[in-house]
Amino acid sequence: MRFAQPFSIGLFRLFMRFIPHDVVVQLQPGDLQPGVHYVLAANHQSMFDPFVITSSLGNELLKQLRPIRYFTHNVFIDLPVAGKILLALGCFPARAHNR
Repeated sequence: MRFAQPFSIGLFRLFMRFIPHDVVVQLQPGDLQPGVHYVLAANHQSMFDPFVITSSLGNELLKQLRPIRYFTHNVFIDLPVAGKILLALGCFPARAHNR
């Protein structure tokens, strides 16, 4: 996960340059307290919202928020190939799972 997540964030940032979107992130690095865990929630326009929001964060925010984890529906985690990719990107199952 250590290498997959920064790669995926960079890939989504590149992808988002060509896709019209209206993601507005009002969070600033000074808003975060060291040693505190945070939850960022999406209104779910699509299943890519968590990744789009993460790619919209500035580098300083990403450094402060790492490691970033994504709460994911078990149906997606159970998919043979997609599940492995999602786990590598920092996703975790919504309920207890054998992985």
